[in-house]
Amino acid sequence: MSAFENQLTTPEERIVFSHVELKTRMNKTKEDIAKSFDYVLKQRPEAASMPWFNPLKDAVIDFVTAEDNASVACYIDSVEYKYTGRVILMLNEDVKGLGAFTESELSEPHMQWLKVLDRKYHEYRDLFTELDSGACFAMARYSTLHDQTPEKLAELYKAFTDPNGRWFIGLTFKQWADWYHKSSEMFDESGSPLAEQAEKMFKTLTVWKDQEHEENVSWLCRNYEIHPFHKPIISKWIAECREKIAEAQ
Repeated sequence: MSAFENQLTTPEERIVFSHVELKTRMNKTKEDIAKSFDYVLKQRPEAASMPWFNPLKDAVIDFVTAEDNASVACYIDSVEYKYTGRVILMLNEDVKGLGAFTESELSEPHMQWLKVLDRKYHEYRDLFTELDSGACFAMARYSTLHDQTPEKLAELYKAFTDPNGRWFIGLTFKQWADWYHKSSEMFDESGSPLAEQAEKMFKTLTVWKDQEHEENVSWLCRNYEIHPFHKPIISKWIAECREKIAEAQ
């Protein structure tokens, strides 16, 4: 996950950034960086109208000093490190913040994500006093593209770091939160599965009619990638479906 996504306000911007972030991962020189950005620009001409694209290219090229840091990801990491002042925030250690940068640096088109990151970080510190600085920073890094509320992000983070939950194994916090967003799209405002989704799942349950309820829940969640937060909703819906299937026999 890159905190840079905080300044990306459209899906198109996010696609372009993901392309340059991915394309530069194996780069070793300034020339490689330039070629990667030029390649993405050729593939995605709309990048030319994005104010941050060329300034980011120049910043990454200027940043390259050795073969092990020639990438967009390494550059963003270095800016994050300058912001936090340390590799890992422990307990309630605070960040250095925007004071670590000059006004000129903060005015650059490719640095606007820092202002969003800083605003969110301090907002979360004030809202969630039970969370340490590292948790608030991790939440602030998460892109606001999906419009998750601060309360929902905090709920997701607490579950993600709960040692008894075991949901976090093999996932980053971004993947965990994105999974929740994707899973949410399967349900309407009342919490019921959308009609097309419900039809598919009902057919699956018909095939699995001889399984126990908990088996249905476990396998349906796995097959349709339903987030653990939605397990209670889908469990109730499955129980109702099982009754209909039994009545039809």
